[in-house]
Amino acid sequence: MTVSYDNHSIYQTTPQINKNQVTYLDFWSGVIIPQTVNDKLVILDSRYQYRPDLLSWEYYQTPKLWWVFALRNPDVIKDPIWDFKTGITIYVSDKSAIKRFL
Repeated sequence: MTVSYDNHSIYQTTPQINKNQVTYLDFWSGVIIPQTVNDKLVILDSRYQYRPDLLSWEYYQTPKLWWVFALRNPDVIKDPIWDFKTGITIYVSDKSAIKRFL
């Protein structure tokens, strides 16, 4: 049995493995949010340490887009929570670019 993911899911293109009647996701076939001229360079301060949801709220008015920072900054953020530390510099895409991506 395979699982179908929504067209907007980051898992949509990730291969699935069926073994012993259980479906597993294979290695994630990641996507990268492309750079735009409106991206902002942000140095994280202490209020955002381990809290990408708070930065998501500030820029996108929803905490649910916390994961986009890792997709936009794959060279800096491997783990979207634990790598979100005070002092790192990341690019933050503007809201319209995120809407086009989704």
